[in-house]
Amino acid sequence: MYKRLFLAITLPAPIKKILYEYHQSYSFDDVRWTMPEHLHITLYFFGDLDERVVPFLVTMLRDVFYDAQPFNLQFDKMRYFPNEEAPRMIWAQFTGGPQFEALVKAIDKIAQAFRQPGEQHPVRAPLAHVTLCRFKETPKEMPILKELDIEDVNVHRAQLLSSKLGVNGPRYYLVESFSLSENRIV
Repeated sequence: MYKRLFLAITLPAPIKKILYEYHQSYSFDDVRWTMPEHLHITLYFFGDLDERVVPFLVTMLRDVFYDAQPFNLQFDKMRYFPNEEAPRMIWAQFTGGPQFEALVKAIDKIAQAFRQPGEQHPVRAPLAHVTLCRFKETPKEMPILKELDIEDVNVHRAQLLSSKLGVNGPRYYLVESFSLSENRIV
């Protein structure tokens, strides 16, 4: 049995409200907007992993998060993903500094241990993002996405979640929670 796994960061309520209200200015056909309680920043997407390896993944992630420092993520831009020609989603993309990049690099090294030989991860750079909606079909018209004024997100912890995609949207299940070490001296 496989689990669809990713690392997520909980969003503060005011940011969830801004992101949820964002869709009111758009009228796409065949789109499913993410409910406010499901809005989160995806830090790293592992994809489908055999559930037998999940305990090993959790142990390795604990070590990575123990060695990591808290960091901030800054809102970067709104974007169609994977591109404007054939979008499947609208993302609010975030960027981070060196601590974020080092953390994602360490997580990516771990993820490589769980990939099948020759399997490539679909995202080659750290793309912290919030999925605002999923398109059922490519929209006929692609309006320019409005930018938002969103405060920085201070990251002190992350959650390993599993998701099951369904007709009423995804359902999320907590696998493990990780704290970034605030007391570690660098």
